[in-house]
Amino acid sequence: MKNMRRNTIAIALLWVAVGCAGHNSPSTQCAKAQHPSSAGIEERILTPASRGDSAQLYLVLTAKGDVRTWGGIVVRNAREALDSLDEFGDGGANFIVVFFIKPTRGSDTGAVSGFSRTQLKELTELPEEKARMKVSEHAWTFEKKPKKIQNN
Repeated sequence: MKNMRRNTIAIALLWVAVGCAGHNSPSTQCAKAQHPSSAGIEERILTPASRGDSAQLYLVLTAKGDVRTWGGIVVRNAREALDSLDEFGDGGANFIVVFFIKPTRGSDTGAVSGFSRTQLKELTELPEEKARMKVSEHAWTFEKKPKKIQNN
C-alpha cells in the first residue's frame, strides 16, 4: 500500500510538472502540447495467472515522456496489442495487456497500465482524441520488468 501511494504521488507530481495541474484529464491544450515518440513494441512477455488473477501479456516499449505521451503510445499500439492477443490459443480472452513503457533501452523499470481485450477494441474504434481521453482515465504506476516466462 505504501508503494502504491508513493507511485501515485510520483505520477501526480509529474502531472504538475508538465503544466496540467488542476485538470482531471488532459485539456485540449495539454493534449495538443504532446508529441509522443513513435515507440513500437520491442518485446512481449507472458506472465501466468496467479491466485485468481488473469494472465498478463506485457508489451515492452521504450519512450521518454509523461502520462500524455504514454497514452498516445497505447492508442497507437492498441491494434498491435489485439493482434498479439490473437497469437494465443484462446485468442487471449483471459489476458490483461500491460503496456510497459521504459525511458531507455537499458532500463528494467518502467511505467505500466493494464487493458482488457474489450478496452483495447474500444480504443481502436474511437477517434484518436476520444481514445486518448479514454486512456487518460487509466491509472499508471511504476514497476520492474517481469522475468521472461514466455517471450514471443
